[in-house]
Amino acid sequence: MIFSIKKLILIIALPLLLLSSSCENTYTRKLWSDNFYNEVFYYFLISKDGQFVVFLNDEFHYVFNDNSGLIQKLLLWKNSKKLYINTDETILKIFPNNNVSGKVEIDIDKDSINFNDLQNLRMFGFVEMKEKFTIEFKVFGQRYQAKKDVTTYTPRLSSPYNIRIYSDLTNGQKIAKASLSPLTLVIDAIMISGRILTFPFMN
Repeated sequence: MIFSIKKLILIIALPLLLLSSSCENTYTRKLWSDNFYNEVFYYFLISKDGQFVVFLNDEFHYVFNDNSGLIQKLLLWKNSKKLYINTDETILKIFPNNNVSGKVEIDIDKDSINFNDLQNLRMFGFVEMKEKFTIEFKVFGQRYQAKKDVTTYTPRLSSPYNIRIYSDLTNGQKIAKASLSPLTLVIDAIMISGRILTFPFMN
């Protein structure tokens, strides 16, 4: 009788175990299918000196350094608010140690500029496309665990950025737990390494 009860428990438990495993595998395949997933960011900030580029959501902070000086030049341009991030062409890649690299595309519509703007854009390195001018720059940085207080009083983007993130993981490999974000909230400003972050470009 004891043997029959154990056998019955096994018969009931085994399908449930297989179902649980199947659900987990389905979720994993969905998340990492073709080695990428989409991350939604509700905040996009740049330090006033152009050195730090930051994508934020409620779970993670992606912090990049721009050593090219391009971002600083764009921030100083009087019509920088006409620029916008092309999220369809912006791609990031995350590694097991939470390092992140990728490319960010910045665009501006042709119908929003004049001849003087055109000269400046070409000087910055923008390339003419059909209905816009565009430029890409490479980014290298780190993904951090978000601090809840950082975005509590920070206005969100009116249209969140949906960005494709590729993973550099081999079979069975997982991303390590991210370190706590270096971003801090001071009164009504977000800071990193003593630099104030601002809302750049158009949204």
